[in-house]
Amino acid sequence: MAKKKTKNLLGMLLPVAAALLAVVAICMMFLPAVQRVSSLSDKLTTSYTGAQVTFGYTEPNTKIEVFAFSFMNFLPYLLLLAGIAFSVLSVLGKLGKIAPFVSAGCYLAAGILFFCVTAMVVYPTESKDLAEGLKDGLSLGVGAIVAAILSIVSALTSAAMFFVKK
Repeated sequence: MAKKKTKNLLGMLLPVAAALLAVVAICMMFLPAVQRVSSLSDKLTTSYTGAQVTFGYTEPNTKIEVFAFSFMNFLPYLLLLAGIAFSVLSVLGKLGKIAPFVSAGCYLAAGILFFCVTAMVVYPTESKDLAEGLKDGLSLGVGAIVAAILSIVSALTSAAMFFVKK
């Protein structure tokens, strides 16, 4: 009788853990991604979620469009989804050693792009000077920071597959 090949338990848990961290990073799109601090004496802060910054946002009362769709803010979420797909392929044993390598690259690129959310915001205004003035008041929010950290940890977890023998 032929001996059955058994997979290493750690070799299966690492891609699953990386994929779960990436799912949590995607869920961070509903937390504040950018904040605008007004220059008033009381320091009012207005925060916008990752979904508002990515897909656009219009103020409900005034019908003024604040943000337009930004593909570069959408790209980290696409990279996380691609990383999850390659992590699943890694668990299934498809594509050999290339699947964890590609998933780690996707997660790392998404993590870096999450730190650049404020620079990639798209304003619907025609005036370049006004848009540049609006970008100066933005700072990173907790959602973008946590998503970036989770993505980078996910990349490290996926890269650890290279050191696990199957």
